[in-house]
Amino acid sequence: MILDEKVKDYFNLTRENIHLHFNKETYINNETIWFKGYVIDKASGILNIETTNVYVSLLDKEKKVIGTKLVLCNFGTFSGHWDLDKDLTSGYYYIHAFTNFMNNFKENESSLFKIKILNPKENEVIENIDILTNATIEIAAEGGNFIFECDNRIGVTIKDCNGKGIKQENIKVVDSKNNIINQFATNSEGYGAFYILNTKNEAYKILVENKYAKIEKNLPPVQIEGVTISTSNSINADQLLIEIKTNKNTLSKIKNKKYQLIFQKNHLISQSDIILNEKIKKITIAKEKLQDGINFIKLLDEKNQLVCERVIYNHPKNETALKLNKLKIENDSIILGGKIENKIASLSVSVLPSETINSFENNAITSQLKVNNYLLNDLKNYSYYFKNFDRIKAYELDIFLLSQKESKYRWQNFLNSNLIDKYEFQKGLNVKVTLNQDLPKKSNTNYTGNLIILEEKTILQEKLESMNTFNFKNVIVKDSTDVLFSLNANDENFNKQVNSVARVINSFTRVKIPETNHCVPSTYIKRDYQNLDFPQNNKTIMLKNIEVSKKRDELKFNKIPQNKIARGLKIDPEKEHLSLLQFLQKNGYNITNTPNLVRVQNVGMRRANGDASEPVIFIDDFPINDLTFLREYNSSDVDEIYFNKFDNSNQTIKGELGTIRIYLRRELNLDKIKPKGLKVNTITNGFQAEKPFLNPYDSNFNSEAYKTHGTINWIPNIYTDKDGNFEFKTAFLEQDKILLNIQGIDSEGNLYYENVIVKTKE
Repeated sequence: MILDEKVKDYFNLTRENIHLHFNKETYINNETIWFKGYVIDKASGILNIETTNVYVSLLDKEKKVIGTKLVLCNFGTFSGHWDLDKDLTSGYYYIHAFTNFMNNFKENESSLFKIKILNPKENEVIENIDILTNATIEIAAEGGNFIFECDNRIGVTIKDCNGKGIKQENIKVVDSKNNIINQFATNSEGYGAFYILNTKNEAYKILVENKYAKIEKNLPPVQIEGVTISTSNSINADQLLIEIKTNKNTLSKIKNKKYQLIFQKNHLISQSDIILNEKIKKITIAKEKLQDGINFIKLLDEKNQLVCERVIYNHPKNETALKLNKLKIENDSIILGGKIENKIASLSVSVLPSETINSFENNAITSQLKVNNYLLNDLKNYSYYFKNFDRIKAYELDIFLLSQKESKYRWQNFLNSNLIDKYEFQKGLNVKVTLNQDLPKKSNTNYTGNLIILEEKTILQEKLESMNTFNFKNVIVKDSTDVLFSLNANDENFNKQVNSVARVINSFTRVKIPETNHCVPSTYIKRDYQNLDFPQNNKTIMLKNIEVSKKRDELKFNKIPQNKIARGLKIDPEKEHLSLLQFLQKNGYNITNTPNLVRVQNVGMRRANGDASEPVIFIDDFPINDLTFLREYNSSDVDEIYFNKFDNSNQTIKGELGTIRIYLRRELNLDKIKPKGLKVNTITNGFQAEKPFLNPYDSNFNSEAYKTHGTINWIPNIYTDKDGNFEFKTAFLEQDKILLNIQGIDSEGNLYYENVIVKTKE
């Protein structure tokens, strides 16, 4: 098989890459972690609309699994949360995101994110440890080979045990006689590079020292024969210079032999034949012929074996910009508008006090989905490399890539691997219903099982699989949902009571957790009182004397955060006989109900462009996109309903205003679905139910503790219209300035990452 076919075959299966945008990076242990997930198809770079089942795990400091959530991905995005345990101790934790299908690949395509959790009853003891203590030093020869009698460039990485780069000046390069032959420095990210000219056949090392410590690190052994590759990517904005270098001993053996120079990214590959007839062969490539972003350059010999390789970054010529404007201030809230020129995009926004200790630079969607997903060592501090990208930034980025010691995608795997989809691409849940009895054996009897999802009033049907088993596939159901099972024989209700057990049989294989630096944990001491360095949230404040009176309507869902300020109604099924649409009209909404369309519009509330606005409608906290679904319900099917014309936290691409939240009766009308043979089962291990963001803080907004650790708002789902416009509203909680971290992706795969400070005063 020719090379391009092997490469295309290796990337034939869909490779998903996941980014999680968190509302912040440091949490108090009684807070909730909020996140928005973006899943792309690696080959196309756009949202992968096929992905459904995503697993999100919380790991402790030693990367042991604390728990795993199954979240539902729709059209390439999902949102979720993790309620932290107040007993968690202070330290670094990890979030691991993956799909079952990722297990099919030799490379680890899962994503690992580092967060910090603080326990208010603990104080960190800052130990006076020198910066070089527990530092790690990695050495990487450019091209992967350190060749005798060549000018070799060497990349160096110096990091502390938490993976933070160490800036170090005056690093010495010495030969076997301890003669200093070069000196260099690492930047603030811990990366540096130097040349050894006309390399001798001897041992080399680097010396890293300050007044407290001294570290020596040996360079790899010099190879007497071989070929290496070097690139210059920052001098010319339009061209890439490649040098293929060898020595005279090697050249005498390979002269006039045909080699192949490969440029590869995912399934895309271009190749050209070259003849090595000199010690240094220079090749110039127009960057427009390369793929945007990460590219792999490989030199192959006559047997298609890898000789040397280099990874480079080709910066896109025209990047799409996100523009944000402050529109107006309304009381204690601010309305902001934005535009991404002619792009339909999905965005998420975290709103924090401007003085927050939190940074998003190490968890930017841009670095995660266009750089880190191709490498073994992650790029941190996105803005350091990419904000106001210029020749100097290009050089710094190239030093980072030069310092990659190993390639994530091994060429030998391209040649020898035959990938098969051994692990299932999961779409929904497989629910297995087992009867606690054998059914009568009759040759002319066909048994059909009905799985009835109570909350969604959905009935799924499957034929008998074995003597007492029914398998329902691709079921979308929330965790802890009640379901019923009924049995038909020849399309008639089975006339005996059927005892059954329903359970989810989805099994997943946990993708291997990516490796990270091991660090001696920080020391914390316990305190017997609340640490005032942390903000007091509404889970921990002292309660005032409150006189509680029983509400006449006995609403059950009014304590849910999103319903606290909404107008709630309890529906009496004996008194309400309108259809649900008629009931909405009765309560102040304009209804359009035609054979092809159902529309619910607010009365007296219009968008900025003058068009009538529509609320977001939820049934049992799940958003309803197809409103024709509402025709199926009468008002008597509803237990409670909540109207909130000022809740814009769930605004979508349509620019809705307000919400209507409908909660159906738990009791199902059994007359409609055949009364015999029904048994209630509770589904466990289902999809996590979404819940709206609730700010845990309700006072002391001007305290230093709140300004550094607190949170203001989390808006996971913002969509642009067809022209690229979007708008959202957020409280600012007495802050003079707020930080907006905006991340997202458009329909063409362009990624967006912005940190914007907004003044809240006119």
